[in-house]
Amino acid sequence: MNRIEEVFRGIGYCLEACVASDCFGDIYLGKYVSHNLDVLLRVMPEGILGDSRAGELALSQVEIWSRLSHGGILRVLDWGKVEGFTFFATEKPRGKPLFEFLRERSEVSLERLDFSLNVLCSLLEALEAARRWGVLHLTLSLNNIWIEENCEVQASDFGLWYLSRDFPEIFPAESPFLSPEQKNGEASAASDVYSAALVFVALGCGLEASSGVKNFHEMPEVPSGLREVFLISLDENPRARFISAGDFLRNLGGTVSLRESEYEFCPFCELKARIEDERLLKSENRASSARVLLPWILILALAAAALAMWLAAL
Repeated sequence: MNRIEEVFRGIGYCLEACVASDCFGDIYLGKYVSHNLDVLLRVMPEGILGDSRAGELALSQVEIWSRLSHGGILRVLDWGKVEGFTFFATEKPRGKPLFEFLRERSEVSLERLDFSLNVLCSLLEALEAARRWGVLHLTLSLNNIWIEENCEVQASDFGLWYLSRDFPEIFPAESPFLSPEQKNGEASAASDVYSAALVFVALGCGLEASSGVKNFHEMPEVPSGLREVFLISLDENPRARFISAGDFLRNLGGTVSLRESEYEFCPFCELKARIEDERLLKSENRASSARVLLPWILILALAAAALAMWLAAL
């Protein structure tokens, strides 16, 4: 038993198999022993949090992520630090990681294009659901997108962008999906648009050809209407792209069936509306109270005036 296995056994986890490794550490399949619960653990190496404030920000993002409820987002069950290791545990994903899925699918075909498009839409739905809660992904990779045969997707690793102030120096070489502005340490919702479009390119062209925009032009089977949508999503300038995953998804609506009802709920909008309703109710209550008190105020004023006149006459 190695040190990592010993450390996590001490807090109740049994690490069973390491399924992937990257600049953020190792990804394990395992169990939370006391509940016999299958989990996926991301274990980050000692020293990755060179900046404690950056580490706190990353963990705060994981905490927000833990509150997300969407079928396309792996649910966070636990997170924290133990003996120098930073970690979080999620539910066990369905399907296979993207790198394994691409390795098994080598032939490019119209059927594959249709599959890739449906996978992309499933991914965009998950990214948009997270964005509406104020969480961006920003680190889409071969290791944190899990795909099922029915095109459904589950995403993990939200918030890792914030792990280090020196982030651009530790990540670009690891991922074919990083947007141009992220290499300069900048990021926005449009960065996830670019990365998601490159996931589509990888699904369409294969793992070996997933190196970027130039491969998109080698996909002649993409219809002209869709081609324009993807060229906007893959623009080098983030301001020229669709502003969010939801915007990207809506522009694919002519080809792919969307479940628009999933976009009706906006927690921030609901909170704002509730605050406005409470303010309006308070305002109405004050107005109602004023209407009730006004006659009594007039009566008291007249009584005071009469009393003053009577005293003056004495």
